[in-house]
Amino acid sequence: AAPAERAAVRVALDQLRRSYRAFERVRGSDEPGRRRPGRGAAKAIGRLNGDLTRLRQTICHPATVNTQRAAASDGVLDDEGNALPMADVLKKLAAKGEKQLAAAAAAFLRA
Repeated sequence: AAPAERAAVRVALDQLRRSYRAFERVRGSDEPGRRRPGRGAAKAIGRLNGDLTRLRQTICHPATVNTQRAAASDGVLDDEGNALPMADVLKKLAAKGEKQLAAAAAAFLRA
């Protein structure tokens, strides 16, 4: 993974840890025996879920996954098998989309 992508994972992980600590503080202050979490706990759970989702999306990003099955034809790996930065992946996807759009328009005009 590129340095920028590793940094993004570190930032997301740090935010998740902060959210978890905040959730633990709120959960510890809830009244014992209460069946449902209080408003503060519910908000903390929401933030925790959001940060967990953000971390999962950052980690599962195609440019951060280094697998053998992701071929260069997928636009995720370079010729040496290294993960491409997100900007390069997006450029390849945009070019592919433009080609498909042009082909669809030509087919439509021929029909």
